[in-house]
This record gives sequence, structure tokens and C-alpha cells, in this order.
Amino acid sequence: MKTFIFLSSEGSTYQPGSTSIDPDTENLQVIGFSEGNTARDALKYLVTQNDYLSETNFDEV
Repeated sequence: MKTFIFLSSEGSTYQPGSTSIDPDTENLQVIGFSEGNTARDALKYLVTQNDYLSETNFDEV
């Protein structure tokens, strides 16, 4: 089996004390790590083992 890391680019970061409505930095957020023979298998396993993932607002992983 291979280990996969799942990321989402749906995120941004604001500097502490920022008053701008525009984010300061685009970033990647780690969704999780999982194992499987393929990325698709690993993602399915990740979601079944972490029910909270189905309640997030991420559209793309």
C-alpha cells in the first residue's frame, strides 16, 4: 500500500491584526493522510474513517 496526503487549495491566510478584506496569502490546507493501493481508494478510506469530512465546506480535494 501507498501513503497519500490530501490537500485543498480552498483557503487563505490573513496576517495577525490585518484589517484588509483581501487575504494576505493563499495556502494549502491538509485534509488528511491515508493509505491505499490508489489515491481514489485512499480517499474513500479517509472519508469513511473521518465522518467530519463530509460536513466541511471543501469542494475540491
